[in-house]
Amino acid sequence: MNKHLARISTDINNEKLRLYWPGFEAVAFAFFDRTNVYLFNHPSYKNKNLYQTLKWDNRFRGCTIILFDEYPTAIVDLDYYADYESLYSIAVHELFHGYQHIKGEKRFPNELLGITYPIL
Repeated sequence: MNKHLARISTDINNEKLRLYWPGFEAVAFAFFDRTNVYLFNHPSYKNKNLYQTLKWDNRFRGCTIILFDEYPTAIVDLDYYADYESLYSIAVHELFHGYQHIKGEKRFPNELLGITYPIL
């Protein structure tokens, strides 16, 4: 498992998230590589461990929010980022999309449109 994940999982807590946005609460989140998925805070996978290790499959691609076992789950590909700051910031970004989902927000930006915008 990536050396930063234990620290990130400790740093992702509702008290800290509320400093970014009032009422912000973490949904489930997962970090993955092409072998394993490290799943945190998922209601279907609660036990005494900090996280659950699952075998990777095609549902885990990119850095986004997915409905994993019908629950919003922020996912982050460990192949894209190596340092703590990048992993943490992208996880919080995707967690916010999960928070929007559980609050019933239907307006989501087309983030792919951003890469097509001409920078002139």
